[in-house]
Amino acid sequence: MSSFALLHDGRVFEWGQTSEDDEPRTAPRQLDAKDKHVVEIAAGAFHLLMRTRNGEVMSYGNGSYGQLGLGATGAADVCRVIETFGRLGVVKIAAGGWHSAAVTAGGVLYTWGRGEYGRLGHGDDVKDKVVPKLVELDESVFIADIALGGSHSCAITAEGNVLSWGRTTLGRLGRVIRDPSSSTCGVPSRVAFPPLPNGKRWKALKISCGGRHTLAVCTVSTDDADVPTA
Repeated sequence: MSSFALLHDGRVFEWGQTSEDDEPRTAPRQLDAKDKHVVEIAAGAFHLLMRTRNGEVMSYGNGSYGQLGLGATGAADVCRVIETFGRLGVVKIAAGGWHSAAVTAGGVLYTWGRGEYGRLGHGDDVKDKVVPKLVELDESVFIADIALGGSHSCAITAEGNVLSWGRTTLGRLGRVIRDPSSSTCGVPSRVAFPPLPNGKRWKALKISCGGRHTLAVCTVSTDDADVPTA
């Protein structure tokens, strides 16, 4: 119910209604980011993530399912640094309806928040996570980008492959699920795009998740190597 804006100088502004108990703000107000220069923001349904110039991640807002990554559930009315990442150097953040994700400079993926439907990518472990947890992938997989929806998640690898996981209904994962009776798929697996002639393949450049659907911007690549994805 809130809106956020990131200025070129690293300041973040908020307006709207942070929670049902608060009066709506009709004019933007600056968030106190503890004098840190913010270079990226990601807004979920009721929370905000901020990535700073030195690779830290800060969170703010509703944390009912642990989506703030601060070690407990509950709201944070001030911006706080997520201590888990330390000096790992985060280069990408994403916020879904009730979960969050971050990618480090080494292409490693972490997720936290609501675990229902396997949206965090931890296999059969669908428990909520109040601190960021490493998503176990094959060592050869380097995550380049991440997007979160309401109850599913997608990532792009360095090779331009798309991985998806989470709630399986309505085709939002973009791949065939072996057990259609299951509504969860907590293991990140590769999306199979329509085949192209002459050994060419689709290479994903950008991914975006809606509440119940997914979009990808792709280009044609001649590299048809099948890189392990999970």
